[in-house]
Amino acid sequence: MVRLTALSVLEHAGADGVEAVLGLSEDPVAGPAARMWLQGRDVDAEVPLRSDDDLTFALDSMSIAAEEDAEAFLSEFRDTATTNQIALVERMNLVRHSRRDSVLRVVAEGHPDERVASVARRSLGPVSRVRSS
Repeated sequence: MVRLTALSVLEHAGADGVEAVLGLSEDPVAGPAARMWLQGRDVDAEVPLRSDDDLTFALDSMSIAAEEDAEAFLSEFRDTATTNQIALVERMNLVRHSRRDSVLRVVAEGHPDERVASVARRSLGPVSRVRSS
């Protein structure tokens, strides 16, 4: 949530904001959000995206939505085909994000389609399976 708020503030800082975000583009935590944010800006330096930047950035928003209103989050999550939902949940395993497990937990515990919920439970690993049993 802090990353999204900071980027929102820097949006209004013009060239100084872009310069500040450029300085974060290689940061292990803020880098994915910074690189995604920079894609829509006029930047002198090329800042290419990395393979999972889009998902890491999306997890920032998904974690906020899932925490604020799990039912609304799941409703929106279910707007895509079930195969796409499963692929997204499986892909979440490949990224490091501090709130990834909280998103997976909401899907595992609240998704009405057992196929999607089951993939989310497997993604959480043995600790969560014991907890949800």
